[in-house]
Amino acid sequence: MRSLQRLAERTGHVMLVHLGLSPVTVVSSKEAAEEVLRTHDLDCCTRPNLAGPRLISRGYKDIGFTQYSEEWKERRKFLVRELFSLKKVQSSRYIREEECNFMAKKLFESAVDRSTVDLSKTLYWLTASIFFKLAFGHSFHESKFVDQEKIDELVFEAETALASFTCSDFFPVAGVGWLVDLLSGQHKRLKNVFFKLDAMFQHMIDDHLISMLDVIHIQEKDDSLKLTVDHMKGVLTLPDGMTERDIDIEEAGTLTVVKKVPLKLVPVLSSLVTPNSSFRK
Repeated sequence: MRSLQRLAERTGHVMLVHLGLSPVTVVSSKEAAEEVLRTHDLDCCTRPNLAGPRLISRGYKDIGFTQYSEEWKERRKFLVRELFSLKKVQSSRYIREEECNFMAKKLFESAVDRSTVDLSKTLYWLTASIFFKLAFGHSFHESKFVDQEKIDELVFEAETALASFTCSDFFPVAGVGWLVDLLSGQHKRLKNVFFKLDAMFQHMIDDHLISMLDVIHIQEKDDSLKLTVDHMKGVLTLPDGMTERDIDIEEAGTLTVVKKVPLKLVPVLSSLVTPNSSFRK
């Protein structure tokens, strides 16, 4: 990143570089980023075709990694209607209140015990538990088939695998990049993460198969979008805490949203972390 910064100081805030055989446009100023992300959003909003996201999203059956297209717009419309409509948000208010109260209780207990609290992880599990209860109807903390430590480890594995260098993305010609990824173990790492995520999602779907089939059946009657189990698994990879507005601008990846949440909530919580009386209130 520092190399790109130094290069931008010499060439300007918008520049074209080639990473291997892939041309990449780099913007490095607030004004240029606003032009790309807001003014010319429709021209720049598509996603790159990358090996890691393609595998994790089951061939781009999700929302966050999928390239901009008519099918993407249909999926977005479906997701907004099923999860982010005003009626759905209002009806799930009690879930948000319950999970926030549960978090406040845990923070109070930690304050009484004078134990260390990882606020980043605490807020991550808050958004995850809200989404889980909204999707599956029962508490994340009482679930028999969800191990928080294993999911935390799996999220870290997925983030590491997706963020690591995949040679086939930058040297796609004649299978050279694919061979390098095979020898370096990148293919194996991505597939291991994929199979772990798939097993977890399949368990969730099997536990709620009838209600999901009803949603798929209604969707086929109303719209041209044909949903499959892979689409449902793709939706489950939607970042925790994402809103209708975020669907337009976020690159996805759970931790992208998780990193935004503490920045918004920590100042509010900072008045709660010291005096025990504040927790009781």
